[in-house]
Amino acid sequence: MDYIFTIGLIPVQEFIAEARRSRDLRTGSAMLSWFMAKTLNDICNSMLKAKIIIPEDKNPPTVKEIAEESISDVVNNVDYSIPNRASGYCKAQNDDELSKIFHEITKTNLLSIWKKWLKDFLKAENILDEKRDNKGIIEEFDKYLSFFKSDDYPMPVRMIWAAQKVDSRNLNGDNLKENLEAINTFYEGIKRTRTIESLPGGAPIGKCTQCGKREAVGPMDSFKEWRKFYADLAKVHSVKMGYRIEKSERLCHVCLLKRVVSYAVEGREEARFPSTNEIAIRKWLSELKLSEYWSDECKQQLNEWKKNLLDNWPLVFYKRDKNRLKKILADLNKHDNETVKLDAFQNKIIDIAKNAGISSTPPNYLAIFIFDGDDMGMHVQEFPADIPKKLKSFSKEILLLCAKLQAKPFYLGGDEGIILSPISEVLELADEIQSKFSAQFKNINSEITLSCGITIFDRNRPLGPAISQTFTCLAEAKDFENKNALSIGVQTASGSIWSFSAHWGMDWERIKILLENIKNKKISISSVYDIERFLRSLPPEILNRAGMEKPLLAEMKRILWRKFATDDKGEAKKTAFLNLWNSLKEESWFESLDNEIDFGTWANQFHLIGFLSGQRVHRTGKD
Repeated sequence: MDYIFTIGLIPVQEFIAEARRSRDLRTGSAMLSWFMAKTLNDICNSMLKAKIIIPEDKNPPTVKEIAEESISDVVNNVDYSIPNRASGYCKAQNDDELSKIFHEITKTNLLSIWKKWLKDFLKAENILDEKRDNKGIIEEFDKYLSFFKSDDYPMPVRMIWAAQKVDSRNLNGDNLKENLEAINTFYEGIKRTRTIESLPGGAPIGKCTQCGKREAVGPMDSFKEWRKFYADLAKVHSVKMGYRIEKSERLCHVCLLKRVVSYAVEGREEARFPSTNEIAIRKWLSELKLSEYWSDECKQQLNEWKKNLLDNWPLVFYKRDKNRLKKILADLNKHDNETVKLDAFQNKIIDIAKNAGISSTPPNYLAIFIFDGDDMGMHVQEFPADIPKKLKSFSKEILLLCAKLQAKPFYLGGDEGIILSPISEVLELADEIQSKFSAQFKNINSEITLSCGITIFDRNRPLGPAISQTFTCLAEAKDFENKNALSIGVQTASGSIWSFSAHWGMDWERIKILLENIKNKKISISSVYDIERFLRSLPPEILNRAGMEKPLLAEMKRILWRKFATDDKGEAKKTAFLNLWNSLKEESWFESLDNEIDFGTWANQFHLIGFLSGQRVHRTGKD
């Protein structure tokens, strides 16, 4: 008998959002891809003689190639990302045979892999550096890791599947579309009604400080013993340094495994996982190094800081982190001359930056992107032969784009992706992702669209909440009619959170136009904030009054004109301003208010412009 099947991992978003560090994010994403590849490969090699339809599996790396790689290679190569859901055809004698094989592969086999990982990776020799660590530290970590018992901890994600019989004569063409529609409906029903599984626990100890779900490992007998264990661990040299784990972290078996895997597999400098601090300074530091004032002496000093400070090396460029660095140096028992060297190095960097015409300090913010094709399940059912190929091409384009814009991709699975980027590249990267996606499908169906959520967050804030906020932004973008939208949220250093969402198009073009004019000093940042305050002062009921658009736009126009700066005088100045105003297309400015955005949210458009201007987005070099 012939069957069509769909298989997927759950819960994906929650698992991804548990990341505290960038290396946790990459390892978690790689784990999901490897689980899917391993499962699909086992299904294809089983008695079921399965053939994968989605994702497209003809060009390298294929599912088979990924499954046969080590987890180390998968973690170190984002090109090995594959979607967390797949569909295909298979054969079985009857339902019982199919069910037995699927259960064995999706549950028993994966569980054995999970237990093997816990057993193999949670060993001190896998994550310690012989050049930096001594025997005493290895013993401390052995003590820490000894509390992990592989049999006690279930997998944090699981596989669900659905299969239906199909007529062996009707597997391709229009019949494939019908078969995919039917199995998709069946799968979604199973996904919504899946059973809830309980987690082991109940010991008098604390929760994991990263995911907040599972208990942190350690002595289980009493809270007092558990606390003492972590107090002793915090005295370990590398823990003081924040290398591998921080002294404030109490990790569960899942979160520690992600961290351990990332250190165990890291073998090449180019395969390193850049921290959020490293990503925040990427663009700025590249400009600094390209300047004529950057010397071999600077390079040598920076390499020395990297050696001494390990993952904390980017902090040497931030004056606001000086006290934190001095404390780290004190923990290392470094002499006072180390802090003197730090002061001298920071002052030298400031001088170089000023002479090069760039900001004296790097940005404190970076951005996380999560994009997702709109209704792709439905579109794939319409064009099952074409879309999977296009999605693979799209992923490869995004990989090249990230290299160009110094962004770091962490997962690229067809129409889905997660990227960390310097804040200066945020709008260009969003534009390029959307335009490259549209270009892939313009000859197939122009209604195939993409939505994107972005969170701009302070480099010192945990990554996990920023990921969760980005999923929220993505959901806001997809709440629009016909989806096809972008939502940007901001998490400030003080903890405030706000966002602006709109369809791709004129709303975002206005933001870029106004940013460009602020960059060219034709518009002041204060005038943008003045418009924001004006909009927030409006009572909600004004939206229901006919004919209010013109007076509102007139006031916004007046505010911009009041501080409009140009070398032109008289009529020439008026003409220059009118050209700017006309480029903002006032006649369409209120279209986005169509029962989707209120004035308070719309005012965030101007708050976003002011924020991005303050962070030098669209401002490089001597501008």
